[in-house]
Amino acid sequence: MLTQLISGNDNTSAVGKKSIQISLGIAGLILVIDCGLLLVNRVFHIGTLVPLGIGLIFLGHAVYWERIQLYLASQPSLKKLWQLIWLLFFVWLISFCVFVSYLKQHFNTDNHPKAAQAIIVLGGGTKDNKPTDAVKLRLDKASEVIKRFANAVVITSGGFDAGEDVSEAKAMADYLHDTYGISLAHIALEEQSTSTELNFVNSKTILAQQGIALNQPIIAVTSDFHTLRASLIGKRQGYTNLQVVGSDTPWYIRPNVWFREYFAFISGWLLDEY
Repeated sequence: MLTQLISGNDNTSAVGKKSIQISLGIAGLILVIDCGLLLVNRVFHIGTLVPLGIGLIFLGHAVYWERIQLYLASQPSLKKLWQLIWLLFFVWLISFCVFVSYLKQHFNTDNHPKAAQAIIVLGGGTKDNKPTDAVKLRLDKASEVIKRFANAVVITSGGFDAGEDVSEAKAMADYLHDTYGISLAHIALEEQSTSTELNFVNSKTILAQQGIALNQPIIAVTSDFHTLRASLIGKRQGYTNLQVVGSDTPWYIRPNVWFREYFAFISGWLLDEY
């Protein structure tokens, strides 16, 4: 049993214990390096901070393996608690893997939406007043949709990130203009949102000003991992003819954004966003 192995069951062979120690060390090192590099690049969210904490725990367990085993052997009650903690961790890990599998089955990267009266590009962060790499891919996808539906109202939606002087909406509009020649006059800025729910809520005002009803065809562009939650939130906000189109996600942040999305789904459910 995994919990017995990790907590130092006396019947476990020396080779088995050593393999667990090494596995924890390798897994911990990978997590710490991955999250450390993202943090250096100012990627601060639950998808980097919590895995970093898990990685440090793994590394600490690997480094102080013998001491932990000796101490647990002398504390039967604490040993049972330790086993329970690891059991809960593995249950959580299984739930996360199931979630990622379900999420990937619902990625929507359809390049051929049928109609659009409006196109809303959802913000996802800025760095040095420029869109992040993931958001640039959203905008690349959005440019294809915008060029296909040239008469559609375009809204870039996103507020100000901490330490940034330019809103996500403005940074995205500038990228579309500078990279694809899309006129800034053709883009409406929604600069107050700080969440996916607010992206849709605040965009309603602009849509109403443009005479577009929520039952008309509207396209939201976001990242692939975000399409499912965005669709659920958008429909809850009254967008009855909404199609969500997803862009690819940079490979080096996929595990982290999946982790973040896992908790975002839980948060959205608790906040009754769906």
